[in-house]
Amino acid sequence: MTRSTDSAGRRPSTIAGVSACLLWLLIVAGVALGAEERQRPATLGVALAYPKSTLVVVPRTVNPYARFDLLVPINFHVSADGSVTSVTGQLAEDSILIRLLDSILRKVEFVPGKRDSEAVAQVIPAELALFAGSVRARLSTPVTDSGRFGDPRLYAAGLQANSVSSPLLNRLAPVFFTCSKRDSLTDLPYALLKIDVNADGKPGQVETVRTTMVGFTDQIASAFNWADYTPARVGETLTASTVYAVVIYHPRARYPTRPIGLPGKDTAGTVEQFLIRLVIDTEGVMIPPIPASVNADSVGIDRATGKPYGPVSVWCTFDTSGQAWPTRMSNRSSIVASICREAISEMRFHPATDFHGRRVAFSGLMYFDFAGSGNVRVYLDWLRRSGSKPFR
Repeated sequence: MTRSTDSAGRRPSTIAGVSACLLWLLIVAGVALGAEERQRPATLGVALAYPKSTLVVVPRTVNPYARFDLLVPINFHVSADGSVTSVTGQLAEDSILIRLLDSILRKVEFVPGKRDSEAVAQVIPAELALFAGSVRARLSTPVTDSGRFGDPRLYAAGLQANSVSSPLLNRLAPVFFTCSKRDSLTDLPYALLKIDVNADGKPGQVETVRTTMVGFTDQIASAFNWADYTPARVGETLTASTVYAVVIYHPRARYPTRPIGLPGKDTAGTVEQFLIRLVIDTEGVMIPPIPASVNADSVGIDRATGKPYGPVSVWCTFDTSGQAWPTRMSNRSSIVASICREAISEMRFHPATDFHGRRVAFSGLMYFDFAGSGNVRVYLDWLRRSGSKPFR
């Protein structure tokens, strides 16, 4: 008995098998695309463009900052098809460097941004990390190359650059805390609240999502319930939205304290400025590593070591206990390297925490600014305020 075939000599069973495979591939592709769209962050109908890769190859001859690692804030102007039409620097002092890197950065490909599901041109703020002595540079963007929520500071700036403003705090009752400065806390106490803000800037429901300080929950919720807000804005339209408040209780901070964005922030210490803030998403790191001491902006060195001068950049990884480990240092001097490693080993941090309250690993950039004296200034880039310039 012979099996029947079609006019082209193919067996029906083969056609059916191929068709089934094609149908399966289409279903899998559709599911994958749907999963990508579900996990891709969007705020008030706006999804920001993101790069297909965050790795950038930069010739050594182009990088004039070969002495130390550097973060360069830039803006990508991305068309609706994902191509980069232009790149601009955010700081005047980077203008020459941006011109040198222009042809390289224009080759970065993006997944297009969207507004109400339609592809649109966008401005995407980013930070380009240049590594001393290396041709490999790395981009930090609002949304990562895997399509997930990235740097919260850049994400907020990305929305702002594309005419989307999240709610802002205009006034908040002072927050008090009675923990003694002598207390040594393994975990930094915090509260996470979810706040509905209407188009008039009035808070609706204030919900405590998570807290480790039950005794202060009512006080915090009441403060945000009576706070004054600027509502979210899309283009010229004020709109209702949901925002999250992260309130950190640091036993060594001065109370009452003020949140970021309110008058008086510039007179407070780095850590104290970070104790109260609004975030627009509950992805990624809720609390980065926070120094156990609020006076962590400088370290003393033995004058017998000499008088090193100039900045040193140190990339550090933090384990889930909050211990910092230097992984890359820009200065090759054994004396300077020894000073930095010893200082980092003696620093104590509260570990990074995600929005589920779990300790997580973290990676960040420190700068040690040697001024030829016994006092070295220390800058923790991850505690830099949104909109402030990177260390130079």
